[in-house]
Amino acid sequence: MRDAVVEQLAFMDGATDTRHCCGIKIIPFSLHNADEVLSDLGLDIDPLIRAAHWLGPVDPAAYRGLTPRLLKGLT
Repeated sequence: MRDAVVEQLAFMDGATDTRHCCGIKIIPFSLHNADEVLSDLGLDIDPLIRAAHWLGPVDPAAYRGLTPRLLKGLT
């Protein structure tokens, strides 16, 4: 799994000129990464909202409830 992460980060660095993790832009590559991480954690946002994020501006409020859901699942 670590090799897959290293490979994905290398791809992201190349695709975004090393700006995929600097908070300066959200692009489809970034959203794909976020979708994968959420899936790995067993979390997700509403599919229609996720699709809207791929087609337009991202609404950070859509992710607001994920941390409490994750923490609740750890207890």
